[in-house]
Amino acid sequence: MTENRALLTKLCRCTYHSLRLHGLSCQLPHCFRTNHGTQFLFCVSVCGPVVASGMGYSWQVALGANLISCTLFVILSFFELRALITSIIPDSLKHAIAVRIGLLIALVEFEYGGIVVYTPGTLLGTTTITSYIESTAGIQAGGRTGLSNIITACLLLLSLLFYPLIKMAGGSYQTPGGNYLYPVIAPSLIIIGSMMIFKLL
Repeated sequence: MTENRALLTKLCRCTYHSLRLHGLSCQLPHCFRTNHGTQFLFCVSVCGPVVASGMGYSWQVALGANLISCTLFVILSFFELRALITSIIPDSLKHAIAVRIGLLIALVEFEYGGIVVYTPGTLLGTTTITSYIESTAGIQAGGRTGLSNIITACLLLLSLLFYPLIKMAGGSYQTPGGNYLYPVIAPSLIIIGSMMIFKLL
């Protein structure tokens, strides 16, 4: 479990620095975190064992590919080609992406709840820091400047102090089969994933 604490600290520090930098430089209230979809792709597809339909690459290769994709993203953004590419994508595909994320959340939480048994391996690195949809909640509540990001960043670092309490209340327990279940957090995230899936209806 020390690995989990180290990974959580690394993720919080990456998110803290990106929030603070964005808040000071851009003055926009967009929040950031690591891209969970990319992490899942790395763990299951890129670094996953070949016998489990993975590619079997090392985590170093996966993070190298991530560096290349991040560099391309910055170049596309700098020359304003990213906005052009985004405008070409049909709305139906944009909605399908939200549904895919909902399916991913629901699948992972079904595993955490013990309904689906799946063992993808471990997460050994972090991926791209991206803006996430929950930023709109902060904007809707009145966040208009980068000060929102700086406050969010400081509160995120402060939340690390509560890790032992969170682990005690919402931590995992190991089944006799060796799987870890998270019965406290799984139901709420299954509902969130399902709401994202049914957004199209």
